[in-house]
Amino acid sequence: MIINQINSISRFMLYSCAVLTLNINTLVNADTSSIKNEISELQEILLKPEDSQLAVLLTVNSPTILTLDSISLFLDKKQVKTYLYSEREGKSLLNKAMQKIYVGKLSEGEHTIKVQLSAIDENKLKHTISSSSKFTKSAVTSYVELDISKEKQQELPILNIKTWE
Repeated sequence: MIINQINSISRFMLYSCAVLTLNINTLVNADTSSIKNEISELQEILLKPEDSQLAVLLTVNSPTILTLDSISLFLDKKQVKTYLYSEREGKSLLNKAMQKIYVGKLSEGEHTIKVQLSAIDENKLKHTISSSSKFTKSAVTSYVELDISKEKQQELPILNIKTWE
């Protein structure tokens, strides 16, 4: 009887030690993960300072019959932004407006930007307008303007990409 009680107590102590070890390992891993995230954020700040920013703006400089539906922005073949417009936003933006689409950090050097814009006409037909361009990012904050414009003889507007610092 006493031996059974001792065996039970021993099993309980072994189980408690195993649970305690598991909890300690979980806490250590969680702290390690948190520290890794903080180090990554600090590296981002130190290695890519504020002047390595890129801002992408959408402008509409001529009236059009289309209502914006969505926009997708790609930098170096990686999608960095998608925005779906409400009907109200889509109509209001086409009235000589400007919208900040994206602000992010980008290293110096040559890059490719690609834009896909979806719009709906008055007949509820969906149109896709795409444009891409190469640009060189320097050590200062750079700006990319996505300009929607329409010539009188054109049926659909065109999307021009302009860069400046």
